[in-house]
Amino acid sequence: MATFRSIEGVAADLDRRFARRMAPLAVAVALVVAFAPPLMYLWAEWRALGDTADRAALRVAESIQSLTVHQPFLWHYNVRKVLSALGGYRSLDNLGQVEILDCAGRPLVDEARLTLGTGHTGGPVGWAPVWDRGEVVAWVRVTMDPGVGRDRALGIVAVSGTLGALIGLLLFLWPVGVVRRQALELHRLIELLRAAEEDLRAINVGLAARVRAAVEEVRSLSERNLSIQEEERSRVARELHDGLGQLLAGLEIDLQLAERDAPDNPNLRSARDLCDQIMRELRRSIRDLQPLELETAGLVEVLRETCERFEIRTGVVTSFRHTGEEEIKPELLSRALLRIVQEALNNVRKHAAATEVGVALKVLPEEIRVEVRDDGAGFDPSAPVGGMGLRSIRERVDYLGGAVHLRSAPDEGTLLIAVIPRPGAQTPPA
Repeated sequence: MATFRSIEGVAADLDRRFARRMAPLAVAVALVVAFAPPLMYLWAEWRALGDTADRAALRVAESIQSLTVHQPFLWHYNVRKVLSALGGYRSLDNLGQVEILDCAGRPLVDEARLTLGTGHTGGPVGWAPVWDRGEVVAWVRVTMDPGVGRDRALGIVAVSGTLGALIGLLLFLWPVGVVRRQALELHRLIELLRAAEEDLRAINVGLAARVRAAVEEVRSLSERNLSIQEEERSRVARELHDGLGQLLAGLEIDLQLAERDAPDNPNLRSARDLCDQIMRELRRSIRDLQPLELETAGLVEVLRETCERFEIRTGVVTSFRHTGEEEIKPELLSRALLRIVQEALNNVRKHAAATEVGVALKVLPEEIRVEVRDDGAGFDPSAPVGGMGLRSIRERVDYLGGAVHLRSAPDEGTLLIAVIPRPGAQTPPA
């Protein structure tokens, strides 16, 4: 949800930033379109007026110069003739002022009497000399009136300004509209994704509930399976005790009676010793199948006795260490922990060829850790393990919701760690 809000904020910020950046560009384009044509027209008009001023001054000078041929001394007094000579320029609408000056710059003819031009100055100025017998006797200065060009430029400004405003407005509104539509489309997609996320969250909640129910069901089935296993072990132990045990007890009595009748018979003595050994092994097997000690003693004491019996039976130095609480409930958990240690010790006896074994039980608030370490041959944990012992340990720990960790290497011994969560604990096993 936070990601969607972030994307939506970025889109809105992009929309605003794009609009702010497009506004100056649109204004610049509008100004260029509005003022470039009239400015170019004024520049071209100014050059054209300058050329017109030069040509007009030259023609006026030539017209006056033709008078000097006939009246070399009186031409500048004969205003009527000068006016007649300049009459052809009265129709120029952009002619501002015509002046006839002597070489010192003084007017030779009163400007008011010339009645040429509009009288407005400010435009380009054209000069032309008046020659008489190879000498300059006067100058003609023509000043153009730029008013007509300005009026036309204002008309161009009105047209180009309108066109520039339209182009600038289009340049601003069209891209900004495109970006805004994309932002709105992104907002719509985000809303759809947000709705899909809500649906997915609801589905996940339902799936989580179903997973929890399935986990509880599996845990219940696992506990039931362990209970069935323990019940089956108890049944097998009772059958061994009531069946094979009674038969061996009867055989032992018969051998004792036969030995009494023939005390010197060595075969009878060997048979009775073998029967005693079988009875001891049978009692050990029954005790392993159905540890009656858990009914009278706690798990810690039973594990300590199990380690001691393992040391006596195998000759492997075996030590037991316990930390934490003494009492472990429920009984099913205690039986499972005992079976794990028994399977681990049985693997050591069969495969490790060890000289020392250490068993540790750590009862922590959130979990129970069982560690079995030996200094035997070791093995490669990544290689497939075909024995039933380790598989049985893994299955039993999995049933209890725990995990098994193996650390071993050839000729470096083996460390088996079983981590089982305490009933009701929230922390998963490490």
